[in-house]
Order: sequence, then structure tokens, then C-alpha cells
Amino acid sequence: MKKGLILIATVALGYFAYQFFNTEQKDINVLVFSKTEGFRHESIADGKKALLKMSQAKGFSIDTTEDSSVFEEQTLAKYNVIVFLNT
Repeated sequence: MKKGLILIATVALGYFAYQFFNTEQKDINVLVFSKTEGFRHESIADGKKALLKMSQAKGFSIDTTEDSSVFEEQTLAKYNVIVFLNT
């Protein structure tokens, strides 16, 4: 049962992410956070490049950071979406 719920949640999240990133968004601000401790996945750099390319193609703004001090209410208020990229 638990695995089924996880699968449903994953599919739903994937669907909503697909819908978001496959429509033109003009007033969307995305924060990509990729800070790691210990192990660092080599795909982080490629993930950042792909998201930046997508933002240029779809017309939304994107900021990337590894600075955890951005997680304050005032700073986060300008973002519509936060992506945790292999943190």
C-alpha cells in the first residue's frame, strides 16, 4: 500500500512539473537550490544547465544558489517555485 501511494504521489508530481515547465510562463520566478554535504552528485551541473536552458526557452526567470541563508521569508517571497536539485 505504501509503495502504491509513493508511486501515485511521484506520478502526480511529475505530471504537475511537466505541465508547469511545458507552458509559457512570463511571471514565474524559480529558485534552484543545490547545496550538498558529503556526497555531491555529478549531475547537479547538468541539471542547472538544463533548467537554465528551459527558463530561456519558456521565458521564466531562474536563480541558482547553494547559499542556505536564502531560506528566509523575505527572500523566498519573490519565488513561485523552489527546486531542490540533488541536495
